[in-house]
Amino acid sequence: MKKISYALLLGFFALVAQDSFAQIGKRASKEFQRAQSRRIARYSGSKGFAKSNQYWTIGASVGYANYFGDLAPDKSPFSTVYDQATPYLGVFLGKRLSPFLTLKANLGYMRIAADDASVDPKASISNQGRWTRNLSFANDIYEGSVILQADLFPTQMGAIRRNFLNPYGFIGLSVYTNNPKALGPKNTDQADTWVDLRPLKTEGQSTAYGMINVGLPLGIGVRYRVSNNIDIGLELGYRITFTNYLDDVGTAYPSINALQNMSPLARTMSMRSGERYTAATGNDRFAQELFNGPKLSANQYESLYYSDATGTVLPITGIDGRVMNVISGNRGVGQDIISGESRPAGAPRGGSGRDYIFVTGIHLTYILPDNSRGSKGRF
Repeated sequence: MKKISYALLLGFFALVAQDSFAQIGKRASKEFQRAQSRRIARYSGSKGFAKSNQYWTIGASVGYANYFGDLAPDKSPFSTVYDQATPYLGVFLGKRLSPFLTLKANLGYMRIAADDASVDPKASISNQGRWTRNLSFANDIYEGSVILQADLFPTQMGAIRRNFLNPYGFIGLSVYTNNPKALGPKNTDQADTWVDLRPLKTEGQSTAYGMINVGLPLGIGVRYRVSNNIDIGLELGYRITFTNYLDDVGTAYPSINALQNMSPLARTMSMRSGERYTAATGNDRFAQELFNGPKLSANQYESLYYSDATGTVLPITGIDGRVMNVISGNRGVGQDIISGESRPAGAPRGGSGRDYIFVTGIHLTYILPDNSRGSKGRF
């Protein structure tokens, strides 16, 4: 009987020991799994950017656009007609990709404009030349762009833990429209009418410059965290273009030969120095004192003629049907049939450099909540 009791007791202790070792094994396995999880979490936080920390943003911007080009006061890309700053409006959609980088898709509208008649010809010889040239334009530009924004400080743990103040830089690629216009001359049937300049080929080009162009937006900005969902920011950005025709002004006036093949409207909009009245305001240009003292007058006119295949001298006419007059020196290559004077080189109508746009904008950004992780998830 004792032997049976000892056997049962040993069996009981064996079962208890087996269960104890099994429980110890299970606890050890769970502890190992917890340790692995902690290591993975630490690795994800320091070495990578968890998908749960990415977030979407939407926003809008408003500001001003300034033009740099052949109708700006100086040739420097840092000079522009600041008193002719025009509105800029935009909307955007963004995705936070990493602690430092955000990818944005933007749609924007801006109007750039300038007018030679707005400068003071008494201020400098350069201003006198621009005022005498008497060109002007306005260009409504629609822009779509993809922008990569790089923050100075990281947003490591998601939107709710982003910095309150964060400077950034950006660069991207844009596609935009280019269709400059100008008001027609006073005292004609085009007065106070906006005329599309691109199809006129006002410099005698064989083909018109493109209406759709590619640009390079780049700049800097700073954003401030207003709330968990809202940021407000200030942004300064260049639009580097690869065209010299945002203002329809390239290099030289069309030659006398080229003028013959242009429409009367194209001729008129190309060479405007002979107009007595400014297109926008109707001011009398002959009443304006120039830099070196005298006033502009009809005595400085140069009338344009050409000789046809039969040798007949014919006038080059504008939209009013009369011979075109330009201020002396403001015309292209060719011989003056009346005076016999030859022009081996055309007068400069503009410069060879590319045009630029500078945009100053205030941005309002809304961070979209992420509901995919339930009520306890962070956005």
